[in-house]
Amino acid sequence: MKPKEKAIELRNKFRDVRWDIDPETSKACAYAAVNEILDAIAEYKHSSHKHTEIFDYWMDVKNELKKL
Repeated sequence: MKPKEKAIELRNKFRDVRWDIDPETSKACAYAAVNEILDAIAEYKHSSHKHTEIFDYWMDVKNELKKL
């Protein structure tokens, strides 16, 4: 899945949890979730190339969330 698609999917998942949540709040929740993922990956980023690719992917998702 492309980063923009993942960003939209995450934002929408937070709206699915609570139907009356506004778009900016669901975006902020998705952004916080991506930050948690990035923090978890950052601990292992230097240990392998695969972790770097995963980290880069989630950074792209985070950047796409900013654009939504």
